[in-house]
Amino acid sequence: TGEESWHYYFLAEDEIRHTIGACAFRQPGYPTFLYVFCVSAVADIKEYKEQVDQKCVALLKEIGCRRGSAWFQFIKDDQGKFYALEMAQRMSAGCSGKAIKKAIGVNSIEWMLDIALGREHTADMIPEPSEPPYKSVECVYYQFADRDGTIASIQGYDKLDPERFLVSVVAREGDVIPRYRMMVRIVFNASSPREMCEMVQYINDNTCILDENNENMYVRFTDFDEIA
Repeated sequence: TGEESWHYYFLAEDEIRHTIGACAFRQPGYPTFLYVFCVSAVADIKEYKEQVDQKCVALLKEIGCRRGSAWFQFIKDDQGKFYALEMAQRMSAGCSGKAIKKAIGVNSIEWMLDIALGREHTADMIPEPSEPPYKSVECVYYQFADRDGTIASIQGYDKLDPERFLVSVVAREGDVIPRYRMMVRIVFNASSPREMCEMVQYINDNTCILDENNENMYVRFTDFDEIA
């Protein structure tokens, strides 16, 4: 148990570079695996780089990874030791290339599509590391069902400004939803913890997924003190 973080690497030629980190917040009272709100900012990034970064680079080189992107998920215990939880050479679940580009200058989805189409990258194309103070942070708000139910109405998402929010509604009216299924993913950028909280509150105030009893179904993130 402990603080969880994700760390993303871009690879080209013989260069492997840590480019961005991320952490997740949970709504109190819900399971530890339910990552409701994720942001591309890590408070202990210096600690991570001192202890783990070069070991991840060495591992990727040892197993022959030479291009694309890869990521590692770690848990840091109360003694400050990092434990690997998951790793992969693929896109993350956020699927937010445009928001990542605002944060680090490179669209991670385009980066992987280039490789699929046979377009090679050079080491000088790898983005510089994203470190504090962050000018722009990618934020992903996952809306999970807090209970079993049938969706009667989905409201407000079409009113969110598409220039500010990338909205993916993966549930439909009439769907029978099991508890903790993801129904909506909303990606946006913010420049400060305060702006993150304001944008999440705006989403909470203007969207809803109602069940057959006309009650909201998704887990609303409101633990803003944890972000600030």
